[in-house]
Amino acid sequence: MIDCHLVEDTRAVIAHLRQDVLRNNRLIQSLERTIPAVPCEVWAARRADGTIVGVMLAEKFPERPTVSLQADFPEAVTAMLGCLKPEQRCNFWIHRHLWEHLEPQLADVTRPTEYIAMALSSDDLRMFASASETRRLCGLDRESAKRFPFPPWGLPERRLSYFVEVAEHNPQTQIIWGVLLEGEIVSYVRVEWVIDNIWEVDAIETREEHKRKGIAKAVLSHASGELAPQRIALLWRMRSDNIPAVRTAQAVGFREAYRLVRCQACSAVS
Repeated sequence: MIDCHLVEDTRAVIAHLRQDVLRNNRLIQSLERTIPAVPCEVWAARRADGTIVGVMLAEKFPERPTVSLQADFPEAVTAMLGCLKPEQRCNFWIHRHLWEHLEPQLADVTRPTEYIAMALSSDDLRMFASASETRRLCGLDRESAKRFPFPPWGLPERRLSYFVEVAEHNPQTQIIWGVLLEGEIVSYVRVEWVIDNIWEVDAIETREEHKRKGIAKAVLSHASGELAPQRIALLWRMRSDNIPAVRTAQAVGFREAYRLVRCQACSAVS
C-alpha cells in the first residue's frame, strides 16, 4: 500500500532524492536553492512503514503548474497523481522509463516531448581547437553580445547580452565562453551551477553563417576543459530529436545519463 501526503519539512524528501543526485539534480535544486523562485507544493509517496518511494513537486507558474515526478515504483506515480485536481491542466516531467505508466493515467495529452540528458567526465573529454580566439566573455564584450543574432521566438532573458550581464555579477554560478572572430562573437556556450559539483549547459549558439565548421565543438570542449580540473560534472539536456546538438555533445565526449518526457495534460486519476 502506497499513500501520498503533502510535505512541509522537506529534509526527508531531499535525503531520498540525494540517493541519485545526478538523475534528481533539478528537483534537489528546486528544494535546496528555491530555483525557480515560484510557490510550490511537495508531495511524498510512502509505504506503510514510512519509506519514501516517490516525490512530486508542483510548481505554481503563472501560465500553468509544472509537475515533476520521481518514483521508485510505477505504483507510486498513481498515488501521487491522485493528489492533483483532475480538471487542472499541467506541464508534466517524468523519467522516460516511467512514461508508459504515466501516459494512460493522463487526460487530453498534448505535445509529449522526449529529452536526453548527457553527462561528461574528464576521462571522456575530447578537445577541438579553434582558429579563432576562444575565452570567457565579460562586461567588455557587452556591445558585441548585443549584436549577436537573437531568434524571433526567444525571450528577452535569453539574449546573449543579458547572459553576459548576469554572469558578470554571478561568476560563481554562471560562466560564458565565446569564440570571437575580428572582435565579433560568432559562437558561445553558457553553463550554470545546479547543485554540488553539477553544472549544466544552459545555452549554446553559433551564428548561422559559421555553423557546420566545428566551432560549437571547439567552444564546448574549451569550456569543458576549463571546468575539468575542478572535478565538475557537466550535464547537457536537449530534445532527443535535436540531432545536431546530440552529435556535438557526443563528439566532445558526452554520454547519455538519463531521459525525460515532458507533456501537457490533466490527471485522470481520482
